[in-house]
Amino acid sequence: MFSEIDKSFGDLAALTNVSLAVKEGEIFSLLGPSGCGKTTLLRLAAGFLFPDRGRITLGGRDITSDPPEKRALNTIFQNYALFPHMSVRQNISFGPRTAGWPADRIRRETERLLALVQLETAADKKPQQLSGGQKQRVALARALILEPKVLLLDEPFAALDLKLRQRMLTELERLQREVGITFVFVTHDQFEAMSISDRIAVMRGGRIEQLGTPKAIYETPANRFVCSFIGDSNLLTGSRRGDGRAMDVAGLGVVVLPTQATRDEAVLAVRPEQVQLSLAAPVDGDNVFRGCILDRVYLGSHTRYTVDLGVLHLQAQLPAGSSLTALAVGDQAFVHWRAQDGTLLPDGDGGVP
Repeated sequence: MFSEIDKSFGDLAALTNVSLAVKEGEIFSLLGPSGCGKTTLLRLAAGFLFPDRGRITLGGRDITSDPPEKRALNTIFQNYALFPHMSVRQNISFGPRTAGWPADRIRRETERLLALVQLETAADKKPQQLSGGQKQRVALARALILEPKVLLLDEPFAALDLKLRQRMLTELERLQREVGITFVFVTHDQFEAMSISDRIAVMRGGRIEQLGTPKAIYETPANRFVCSFIGDSNLLTGSRRGDGRAMDVAGLGVVVLPTQATRDEAVLAVRPEQVQLSLAAPVDGDNVFRGCILDRVYLGSHTRYTVDLGVLHLQAQLPAGSSLTALAVGDQAFVHWRAQDGTLLPDGDGGVP
């Protein structure tokens, strides 16, 4: 879909040599911090901007220079832009009416979309009478009724509260599976992207840092930036020892690695859920260190601990029901993890957000 895209605004390079292909029928997310270029890429796809270099294709057709109305795409923005003087039914049917569809087709398709987004009982209400979630569903129905090949969504849930956002993610995934249209979803929220995406492109500084499934990106991050941006992680930096199967961490000691380090400086990532806590040193363990509980946060499904190891702090996550969740701030404990539960990052100099 995108091939060697460059886009600058004055001296600011918003996108640099970006290439990626979105598969037909998938939910594809562009994920990254503010200013990474994800919305610029979406606006290029929609035709609201044009690249300085590169090509954009849709279904094999070059649409790089086409205006928005000539592209088989539709866009939903953070501001749903519903017509306040029109009812839900009128908002949904606005596009077909403008396109000159026959009246019977407009009526039939409008009722079908009302049923699809479960708004039949709200069909005659005005936007000001709707909840945030209902407005979002009207915007979705209005975009879908024109049967675009691709639906572009620019952080559509940013204004919703957490519970409603979670519910709308489920609704969005259900709708996509029913209609089978390709969705390209822009978000800075890793939870949103991980929840519904078939694949994710993690972006930073106008470039793609990693592209893959949520599982692949979480379990095998390409660098420190991706590892830190997707979920929480303990990052340990040290000097390679011997054959590279271990490293020295200053002030901590020897840490056993999951694979052989190829650089003199190695960076190991260990997710908090992989770190175990115990009152006594385990008989068998690759990486065992003694520390003091510095902080304890109860989060319902799990409890998050910060353990002071002297030279660094390590986070550990225990599931609800664990007998060790009674550990309190100031208690002594051992942290340990298996070598294979860590991830040796391929670059030791990647930036952290």
